[in-house]
Amino acid sequence: MSGGNEEDQLAQCQAYVQRHNIQQLVKEAIVVLCIHKPDNPVLFLKDHFEKLNEQRAQYVRSLSMAVEVFDKVQTVKSLR
Repeated sequence: MSGGNEEDQLAQCQAYVQRHNIQQLVKEAIVVLCIHKPDNPVLFLKDHFEKLNEQRAQYVRSLSMAVEVFDKVQTVKSLR
């Protein structure tokens, strides 16, 4: 493997980590682990990330509904 290719892969990895805020997610997960000290940390982390995923999905659904309401309000205003 050439150095240039490894550098490209590293740059892509760093961009991915930054774009998805991975460092903050992992840091928060470690803090929660240290606070709760579960007997089964893998299961705890699985549950933790599932909850995060559901919260994000709920947030996206809320935004989607807000956009729909906004669009309806704009439609009503344009009919006046």
